[in-house]
Amino acid sequence: AATSLVDVAEVALVDLTATGAQADAGTTVRSVSIDGLSRAPLAVRIAPEVTAGAGVHRVVWVEAVSLLGVADFGPSPAGAPPTPARTTVVPLVADPKVSLTPRKTVTRIDGGSLHLYLIADGSNDVVHVALDLSPAAIGATLDQIASGKNPTDLALVQAKDGLRILTAHAGAYDLGLLDPSTGTG
Repeated sequence: AATSLVDVAEVALVDLTATGAQADAGTTVRSVSIDGLSRAPLAVRIAPEVTAGAGVHRVVWVEAVSLLGVADFGPSPAGAPPTPARTTVVPLVADPKVSLTPRKTVTRIDGGSLHLYLIADGSNDVVHVALDLSPAAIGATLDQIASGKNPTDLALVQAKDGLRILTAHAGAYDLGLLDPSTGTG
């Protein structure tokens, strides 16, 4: 947006299933501004429901160049107003001169954690962001898995011996099968 009247760091979650008293109580739209999201959003994504801690979480993340802005619209006690959303910003690079533009993200839920696996222009790696939704503040860890030159697509595969990441590579006409637990493939 080219105007200062728009908060590009604000996201909203709209519950299209709310009816009756829920809808009347104003719980159908929850919004939050992600503090520290200093770059214009390229895309906004939403994860499937994650059960962690006291209930069900809805996680929305904003993809921007070299970072992710994460908003957790966590559970609310029955009959109480919605719990305020928690936010965090996850830098995707350590060097500010490096620019990563997220291209595709795949999610995986494991216990109370949400795992984001993404490929980005500017990197030959699969970036793995693990979000722990159980503590008071969102815990985020970052890992990179070498995938080969110019990954253009990825998929998660549950093999007999554990999770694998399948990557396709443009121009190289090959596939990568990666083990995220060891970083090899």
